[in-house]
Amino acid sequence: MKRMFLSLITCCMLQGCAGYVGGDLEDVIVDRYVDGCGDTPSSYQMKVSIDTGQDGGDDNIAGTISLYTLGLFPTYWLSHVESKVTIEHQGKTLYTREDTSRIHKFYGILWMIFLPESINSLRADEGGGIRVVEGIREKAVAKTLLELPDSVDADQLCVTYLNI
Repeated sequence: MKRMFLSLITCCMLQGCAGYVGGDLEDVIVDRYVDGCGDTPSSYQMKVSIDTGQDGGDDNIAGTISLYTLGLFPTYWLSHVESKVTIEHQGKTLYTREDTSRIHKFYGILWMIFLPESINSLRADEGGGIRVVEGIREKAVAKTLLELPDSVDADQLCVTYLNI
């Protein structure tokens, strides 16, 4: 009985999932980071908000099917995420951008064999699923830094994360 229980736990740990970003934030390379506004005094504040949470795998029918088949039945789910970035200076909005991203979610151990890691990959772990929130936040900040207006000093910029 103990072996059967351990085998079942091992199978559950092999489920696996992968997520990829498409849409407005596709192919955005995250190579620069901005300090949080609580960590450093800054003149410019970047506010990032997104309308989603983490993907725990059982949040949709595809993840649930994969969960109950122990990851042996590969499934796919597409969701959309809206993100908004604003840059403020002394209470005035200097820059605003909204992005719509597609999150391609692949559940099941068989996908792990065929899906390569790319700049559009989202991190995932067995405890929390696909890390959509962090991935979209990082890409939204990176895209904003690429399109930063000349009037904004990047060295005087901090970031605050909000939830929609």
